[in-house]
Amino acid sequence: MKTRVLERAKSNLLLLCASIVTVKNMVLNSYYTIIKNYKTREKRITMETKILFTDLDGTLLNSEKTISEKTHQKIMEMLNRGHKFVLSSGRSLDNLKEVREKLNLPKEGVYISAYQGASLYDCSTDTLLIENRLNLDTAQAIFSEVIKAGLYCHTYNGPMMITTSEGREIDYYRRHIPFPYVITNDIREHLTEGPHKILIINLEDRKITDDFRTKIMNMPYGNEIQSAYSSPVFLEFYSKDAGKGNGLRTLCNMLNIPVENSYACGDEENDVTMLQAAGTGIAMQNATPIAKEAADIVTVADNDHDAIAEVIDRFFL
Repeated sequence: MKTRVLERAKSNLLLLCASIVTVKNMVLNSYYTIIKNYKTREKRITMETKILFTDLDGTLLNSEKTISEKTHQKIMEMLNRGHKFVLSSGRSLDNLKEVREKLNLPKEGVYISAYQGASLYDCSTDTLLIENRLNLDTAQAIFSEVIKAGLYCHTYNGPMMITTSEGREIDYYRRHIPFPYVITNDIREHLTEGPHKILIINLEDRKITDDFRTKIMNMPYGNEIQSAYSSPVFLEFYSKDAGKGNGLRTLCNMLNIPVENSYACGDEENDVTMLQAAGTGIAMQNATPIAKEAADIVTVADNDHDAIAEVIDRFFL
């Protein structure tokens, strides 16, 4: 009798131990599953972070040089989901900082690619990430050729414009960007290092600007520079290491975002390298033929009807 009781107790004990082992294994398996799922989720979040590079004039901004409440809301939604937003423009860094504030965009998750990609800036940390300038002597040589040709151009020293002359061209530019300016034949009097870009404005005959562009690009220093139209009357010269496409690739690399997760929106010739470099290049409905040809898709809406909101809805939300 006593032996039978001991045998039953032993059997119950073995069953209890087996149950404990089973529960322990279940707990461990659940723990490892949770950890695995967490790591997978973290990896997925990193891989799914997207970045949107957008030109300003003719793209993000409407004809009133602002954005609608709808577009603003969509930008905020994509930022809240952890995506990145880049103001990519030929405008100066100082002006683009002002634009970000006027559009009521946050600093977190927002970046600036200024002077046709010559300067990259992190708004959240107020940090200049990289810059590529023209050689100072090369810039002066272009200035001298502009004066000889009887054209107008200017460059920048921070928020100060350095220009060749007064007249209709500078008045046209300062309607929306009223920077102070100084007139000179020698930019080296006002700069200690090369500028980020030079902007030529011709309100008359584009063929004159086209011919001037050909002349400059065939100069001995032509292999140091790039040129592109940012509007029908704006022709820009900047370093071969700059350009919106180079800016896109550089910033994606700095943020560890795969280039295939990048989207670029534009409307003009100066946006072409960015449209081609991005994972997806998107031309506005109002874009020039050269920009549309370089893009992967064209929006249904134009810049006056929330084209950027359309892009964000389709690819980021």
